Amino acid sequence: AGPIPHTNDLQAFLGKVDFVPNSRHTVTIRDYFGRSIQENGTFDVPTFGRTANGLEKDLSNSLIASWTWALSSHLLNEFRFQFARDNRPRVQVLPPDLPDTSIGSCTTGTGEDAPPTIGCLGRNFRFGRPFFHPSSVIDKQFQVNDNVSIVKGSHAIKVGFNTLNIREANFFQGFARGRMTFDSVEGFLNYVNFGPSFVECSDGTFGTSGATATCLPPAPFVNPTTNVVGPLLLYLQFAPVGGRTLAQASENDFSQFEAGIFAQDKWQVNRKLTISYGLRWDNYNQRQPALDPATTRIGQFLSLPNFPSAGLVPGYHKGFQPRLGIAWDPTGSGKTVIRVNGGVFYSDLPAIIVANGTANNGSIAGTLFSASFLNATAQEFNLPFLVPPTYPNCATGPATSTGCAPPTGDLFDPQVVLFAKNFPYPRTYEGSAWVERQISNAWKVSAGFNYALSTHQNRNLLFNAPCIDASGNCVTPPGQDGRPTYNGVGPFSGCSPALPPGLPASPSNPKCSGAGIATFSNVIAADGRALYRGFTAKVDRQFAGKFLLSSYYTYSQTYDDGTTERDQFTFQFSDPLNFAPERGPSPQDQRHTFGLYSVLDLPWHFSWSNTVNAHSRRPRSLLCNFDANRDSVADGDRVFTDGQGNYSCGAGGVGRVINVNGQLIPLVASLSNGHDTGRDVARFDD
Repeated sequence: AGPIPHTNDLQAFLGKVDFVPNSRHTVTIRDYFGRSIQENGTFDVPTFGRTANGLEKDLSNSLIASWTWALSSHLLNEFRFQFARDNRPRVQVLPPDLPDTSIGSCTTGTGEDAPPTIGCLGRNFRFGRPFFHPSSVIDKQFQVNDNVSIVKGSHAIKVGFNTLNIREANFFQGFARGRMTFDSVEGFLNYVNFGPSFVECSDGTFGTSGATATCLPPAPFVNPTTNVVGPLLLYLQFAPVGGRTLAQASENDFSQFEAGIFAQDKWQVNRKLTISYGLRWDNYNQRQPALDPATTRIGQFLSLPNFPSAGLVPGYHKGFQPRLGIAWDPTGSGKTVIRVNGGVFYSDLPAIIVANGTANNGSIAGTLFSASFLNATAQEFNLPFLVPPTYPNCATGPATSTGCAPPTGDLFDPQVVLFAKNFPYPRTYEGSAWVERQISNAWKVSAGFNYALSTHQNRNLLFNAPCIDASGNCVTPPGQDGRPTYNGVGPFSGCSPALPPGLPASPSNPKCSGAGIATFSNVIAADGRALYRGFTAKVDRQFAGKFLLSSYYTYSQTYDDGTTERDQFTFQFSDPLNFAPERGPSPQDQRHTFGLYSVLDLPWHFSWSNTVNAHSRRPRSLLCNFDANRDSVADGDRVFTDGQGNYSCGAGGVGRVINVNGQLIPLVASLSNGHDTGRDVARFDD
């Protein structure tokens, strides 16, 4: 308890040298060095404890060399080389060494008697070693660019190439001390006091056995009308495989290589019309897992048609990206311009996702998974190893000074992270249309519309869901709010009721071998979609040639059907197998944005500038103001609809719509636009 001091210190040095041997050649060399230190810089959340912090450091250096060579008056070559090195160590330094513990998205409402669906602002208590401590990443980037510009008649042509080689020396002990997420303070205390067999049931009963908890045997296996909902929602532990130590399994060096070529032309058709067009092609290559996937835990499933992954990290070689831009001056006076632009843009994969897919695919390490719902299976089949760990121990026993001890022998159903077989890279279709008008020498106005449709966004799918029958169909009983409920184990789990081909049965239990993978293991898929539409009006005012004032207003809408783009740890969906009901306002949706920018020219070639920005609130539904999917985070949980007019965000959060002249109208009107809670933001920079 007590105040938590935070520091954010940076020392930066920049040097630049220009060498001009003659009128045709210019050589520039620049070097940047930066050093930053943040004490207790990991988190800055009022409800997080002092132990949920650490020392964040960064040492970075960047060297850039460029050579511009004018071969003739119509031919110019530009070459650039860059080497960058970034070292980012992170260390947890505050005792005691506890597992990374989150307790509740919120416990009570704003009043003493307020139910959890009213006024709950997503409070979350957290303490213990952050799950990504200790870690260290040394990132080295080698980039080479070269392009040739040709001016011929009314055409300005440019062709070129670029290469980018990224080498990661990655030391990451994610979940080395364990990660535990509890639904509430009360649930956490009961878990500690009564032991890990304590469960909470969906009908409100609780206890350590079926005598008081209706979701424990024999009830859920005779009449599955209730299920375990807490208190331990999630337990994760890093688990080396192949006899590796914790330190050996934490070393995961890999590389990424990208290469691209492009050709473009700016064609001055006449003094009123300019057309720019071009084509770019990018090629993305990734390092493959250290071991052949066929020799790892997932090898037994690779030939099965319903297994979603080949165990590889996908590259992508179809990054064709056409672009087109048109600028038209209808009067030829230079005071009015109409601009229309469009193109296709691809994105690479962030290194953190590649690292997770190469380290946690069962070849170097896996992740031990547990939760309170496994108590039902543990008691039904007498499998004590499925019982979650006692707090604050690890699943492998008491923690050591370095973290949780590696498991002895083969892992029992480790959680793995895989990439989907069909994995196109993220792609965005962008378009815009703008009109600019110079009213006078002092006034200029413009207005435009921007559009962006993103497809193939990365998303976590929990593919080993415990609902697949022998025919591959998902059969789940609906919960009280219309959402499906998932009980039991997945089809690729070692405790599956119907063992997949190749899994030997355990002599002690013919239904459980432990030679599979964990229920709700992750596959990183590329099927997310997002849409942005925005209208902007802009006014510029020049005062006496020395002071410029620019202002703009944007009204925009952003929709998506999933919010885990480039995020491998967050789950905000209501149903892990059905994302159609997730379509709605994105957490990044901000309808209103206002900006003001000014620049003042001062004597002796100095200038002064400042900016003011104001943003409207981001969406959060009144029916989603608590932890909907019980992952301990309430802020981002999304609206779910069962297709029958019932909107929900989990037990107790059911809403109803009414039919008015053929239109479904939610009783909470603000649900439809998502702007009912949150906060407005204003910022001033000088």
